[in-house]
Amino acid sequence: MKVARIKIEDFSYIPLLFGKKDENLKLIEKDLGVEFVLRDNSLRIKGENEAVNRAKKLVEDLIRQLHQGYSPDKRDLQRALKRVKEGKDSNLEEYSSEIVLITPRGKKIKPYTEGQRKYVQAIKENEVVFAIGPAGTGKTYLAVAMAVASLGKGEVLRMILTRPTVEAGEKLGFLPGGLEEKVEPYLRPLYDALYEMLLAEKFHSFMERGIIE
Repeated sequence: MKVARIKIEDFSYIPLLFGKKDENLKLIEKDLGVEFVLRDNSLRIKGENEAVNRAKKLVEDLIRQLHQGYSPDKRDLQRALKRVKEGKDSNLEEYSSEIVLITPRGKKIKPYTEGQRKYVQAIKENEVVFAIGPAGTGKTYLAVAMAVASLGKGEVLRMILTRPTVEAGEKLGFLPGGLEEKVEPYLRPLYDALYEMLLAEKFHSFMERGIIE
């Protein structure tokens, strides 16, 4: 049996480190078989030697990421725990570098699967990318996030939205409204993503100024 202690210098890290209702620490306790006890700013870790060593290193890696301004989420922690249990480094630094965009409400958008990581990398390295996959796998969402990020960095000056208009039994000419109203349902997934990533006011401002069209 071994006991180790970690001093948390910045109290603001504690809620981020512990997670909602201490879910982060509970996950580490369950997966590594250790016990955490917090006294003031001292975090005590108790358990078998190897488990304590791994838990201590993981918590220190988490604190290091917080110090650099990145707050790992539950998926990051689960991926890190899997590696730590295999005797590998947590790799948290690599996960933080995968962030594509942080929305105005603080949501971190990044690839989670190997396919998504390859997709994002392909967009970074190529001017035209074709992605094929089932609905709901992040093809449109990640592409929009990459575009918004590029716009924010000044890498591009405008964003042009396009979408294949696959007709469902009716010709577009027979649908009510003008051209914009006819194609609006096809662009809805793009609009929804942009509302989240820019918020409505900024999105409409960009549309009016021709930055997004």
